Amino acid sequence: MKKRSRGGVVNIGTSSMIVILICLSFAVLAALAISSAQRDLNLSKKLADHTKEYYEAINLAEERLTDKYTLFDSRNDEGVAKFVLPVSDTQELRVEVTFKDSPAQMSVTRMQVVNVSDWSGNDTLPGLLKLDD
Repeated sequence: MKKRSRGGVVNIGTSSMIVILICLSFAVLAALAISSAQRDLNLSKKLADHTKEYYEAINLAEERLTDKYTLFDSRNDEGVAKFVLPVSDTQELRVEVTFKDSPAQMSVTRMQVVNVSDWSGNDTLPGLLKLDD
């Protein structure tokens, strides 16, 4: 009579299930990495566009500041000249220049980007149902 040799406790079915679960885990992690990379790319593009718009507005402001005599003529009673340049649809660059006695004595007292539209946040989460009260 032949003796049956008993192997380990793990049989072929259990090891196949473990391999399948590991493969599924890798697939899920790969999908999450791809979606995260896509969101990062979209955010980087938006940031690059905003930065470009900002520096274009700053360059226009610097060009306008080189014309000291026109700014000096447009000043108010306190010796302050102001002008506004659009940065984007929702922002503008506000510049304020103060003069002492002559166009040569000019100082920029304000150069600020200001939001001109109301902000409305997105309070929804994708994949979740919104329950009304």
